[in-house]
Amino acid sequence: MLWRWIYVSQSMIGAETADAVVARILKGSAVNNAALGVTGALVMGRGRFAQFLEGSEESILHLKGRISVDRRHAQATTIEFGGGYQARQFADWSLAYAGPSNFFAQILGRVQLGQSQQKPSVRDDILMVFSEFAATPQPGSEAPTPAKGAHRTPRASDEARELRN
Repeated sequence: MLWRWIYVSQSMIGAETADAVVARILKGSAVNNAALGVTGALVMGRGRFAQFLEGSEESILHLKGRISVDRRHAQATTIEFGGGYQARQFADWSLAYAGPSNFFAQILGRVQLGQSQQKPSVRDDILMVFSEFAATPQPGSEAPTPAKGAHRTPRASDEARELRN
């Protein structure tokens, strides 16, 4: 049985170093998430991060503890946390990432950081973003398995590129 955890936080990294920091996060997550049997995705926009993680209860609780003390995040807000899921949304991704997005930024900007309760429409929009992200085929890329510690940075389709601009 799988647990899922979605959180949104304010980034405490400067815009000029964001790409380098995200690259380090992705590299570390590829190894760490594979070792823990965790899959997921990271989205960001205008100084906010949102991450969707799925795996065993023990693994998700472990990562939640690590992320909650990470100084790169402030005012972390849980959107959904719990178990009982049968299938992974990001089965082939140690941590999917498609780059910063103005589309994601609009949705992430509606999250009330630091509050445990969110409007149902905000929660539904965040879940929709991750569901659409998981369902979007990534042309020309093979799907590595998380068990091998693989990380795949998807190449955006023309449609996804339009959403970012």
